Amino acid sequence: MLTSGIDFEVIEAALVAWAQDATNLTAIWGRERGGQPVLPYIVLDWLQYPTRAGEDETSTDVDTATQTVTVTVSGPRAASISIHVFSESTKPGDNAAVYAGILQTSIGLQSSRDAFLTDAGIGIAGVGVVQNQTTQRDGTSKWISHAVLDVDLNLASNVVSPEIVSYIDSARVEGTVDGLLSEASSGAMIIPD
Repeated sequence: MLTSGIDFEVIEAALVAWAQDATNLTAIWGRERGGQPVLPYIVLDWLQYPTRAGEDETSTDVDTATQTVTVTVSGPRAASISIHVFSESTKPGDNAAVYAGILQTSIGLQSSRDAFLTDAGIGIAGVGVVQNQTTQRDGTSKWISHAVLDVDLNLASNVVSPEIVSYIDSARVEGTVDGLLSEASSGAMIIPD
């Protein structure tokens, strides 16, 4: 069975490291177990898991010593993440939208991408606008500052067949055919009577 060919552990760790470095806030993935970090913090979530975004290429590597053929399928993938920033402060200049704006700026910097994302095979296809979703906490008069930034990613998939496919090194055919061979309309070869 073939797998996705994308190392999610590496990609997710690189995105967390980038978000934390840009803002000095704790960043986690939404599905992580455990309690919420202390405010302010960042939660990353997949909006769209990687899907095919172009033509795949198939290559084979023949190892004559072991008589095996390894098949590799490579191709571009598109994905999207949603970055949620939470803060207790709703003051101008010190709220979730400010941190999301810092992330929006940071991801546009080549130095930031080179430091955290490029080595993990992450390219940036597009960056959305910061959406302010500040809401009142249930049952209280307190507000929680919440901002969202969506980012479209380009990823590379490289799937190597886990099964080793053997090949026939040589074959010998013996037999006699009488008559002429002619090509049928379907392209198959037939032997006339």
